[in-house]
Amino acid sequence: MQLRELHLYANDRGWVVTEYIDSGISGVKEKRPALNKMMEDVRSKKINIVLVWKMDRLGRSLKHLLNTINELQTFGTAFVSVKE
Repeated sequence: MQLRELHLYANDRGWVVTEYIDSGISGVKEKRPALNKMMEDVRSKKINIVLVWKMDRLGRSLKHLLNTINELQTFGTAFVSVKE
């Protein structure tokens, strides 16, 4: 459901989608390889928008979420949450 909605949202705006999915890994886990790769791509300016279904899909905690959003802003990357 999440992926379908995200793809529709992005397609309606003409955005090219690259998926970063940590399948089977809880958001509370320290090691999230896809999230780490996404942040590498943010730092390398390979992506300019991070689109999530809900904010809690990105951060392990409120502090982690705020730090991540702050880092996205530092690199000029927009953050969009479909549900919020």
